[in-house]
Amino acid sequence: MNIVWAITLIAINSFVLITCIIAFKNRRINRSLNKAKKTRERGDKSKTMAYIDKALKIVPEDVYALTNKAVVLHDMGSYNEAIDYYHKALILARNSDMLATINYHLGILYCNMENYEESRKCFNNAMSDENVRNEEFWNNLGILQYKTNDKNAALRSFEKALSINPKATFIIENKKNLLAELD
Repeated sequence: MNIVWAITLIAINSFVLITCIIAFKNRRINRSLNKAKKTRERGDKSKTMAYIDKALKIVPEDVYALTNKAVVLHDMGSYNEAIDYYHKALILARNSDMLATINYHLGILYCNMENYEESRKCFNNAMSDENVRNEEFWNNLGILQYKTNDKNAALRSFEKALSINPKATFIIENKKNLLAELD
């Protein structure tokens, strides 16, 4: 009995230690990503990237850090490198709540690159409860549909976006411009 009890205590202590290490790493990653978010909002892309890289040094396979790095690379115009990071994040996020978000951002990137086929695939993969309640998702899908001459679908997407947020001026403007073309 004493040997089993001792092994159980060692196992419990090891689990607690591992849990504490993971919690410590997660706190450090979250701190770095929060700083990255604040610096990105201020427009300091190089400092943002430094904070994200710091998080990736702690845990190189952190889906949130990989996705954030891809978003910043996209903002900086480094499209191919951004795609690499999005794909790394997609592989790691297979059963994660981040899957739809990553596909959404990757869809925007492909649309910016005028790779509409890949963009459409990503938007289809991004259909989630969270995204279908997001006016920016529908607006960006509408832009993709417009660019691929599916103007009736684009109109439906803009209308869906406006049903979520009727005061979104950028969506109102997109719909107005599309209706002017349809007339």
